[in-house]
Amino acid sequence: MPLTKDEHLQDAAILTRAVENVFRKLIRFLVGRMSLVKLQEMIRFIYVEEAESKLNRERPKHNVPLTRLAILTGLDTRTLIKVRNSERYRKPFYLEKRFLKSMTPESCVLDFWCSSSKYLHSTGKPKQIAVANEDNSFDQLVKESVSSRGITAQSILERLIANKAVKFDEDTEKIELLEKIHAPYKTGDQWGALEVGFLHTGNLLDTVFYNFQAVKDERKPFYQRGCWTNRLNKDNRAKFRNVLREILKESDERARDQIIPFEEKRSTDEQITAGISMFYFEEGLEDD
Repeated sequence: MPLTKDEHLQDAAILTRAVENVFRKLIRFLVGRMSLVKLQEMIRFIYVEEAESKLNRERPKHNVPLTRLAILTGLDTRTLIKVRNSERYRKPFYLEKRFLKSMTPESCVLDFWCSSSKYLHSTGKPKQIAVANEDNSFDQLVKESVSSRGITAQSILERLIANKAVKFDEDTEKIELLEKIHAPYKTGDQWGALEVGFLHTGNLLDTVFYNFQAVKDERKPFYQRGCWTNRLNKDNRAKFRNVLREILKESDERARDQIIPFEEKRSTDEQITAGISMFYFEEGLEDD
């Protein structure tokens, strides 16, 4: 029996709530690290790529009609042609230097400061520059490197100082670039942990989507469970974390022991990646 109008709306509401929840938590982290413009650009390219891949799977060895791609993406054909003809199409964004250098207004400023001859000494080292009212000042640098309207040099300067990318010398009343970097956040172990964390997040989404389809097809879903309480006293938080950490460590060791007999000694193209992920979570961590 086909779904009624109200049932379609209910399904759409469930999907919207789920997507909004995931996006909100991701965007909460991205604010200040990636501009909305760059996030939109990335989503547009990936969405078109995935839509085209879906149509290719449905009709292998056939060209994908722009009209069908327009229906799936909601984009007009002119925009689709522009995206598909771009040299960035189907290429990883993290390898695109032009994309990385303009992820935020601050990174645009830093990249321009490190690459424009007017802001460099003959040695290639970035010059100290005045805040304003001089040739090649910080105010002029922002105007040349940032195209977004409504962003002031002062607001960017405050961000760069807070991120310890620049410092203001009160004696000379000039700004000094502390590190030759292309983004206002340093690399380090924390970013390695972030990469691994997002890898596991992607694995979890694969399981969610597989189980969504498995229920429809009456197939056995992958194991997917969680246990939590919504009545935890904050005073017991540290003890609660330690108890569950020990449980997860024990489960991790047991899982590894069970995986080892299944691992083949040599790597081949026919092998797949499979396993489990375990993690602790708390809501409201941003309020700590």
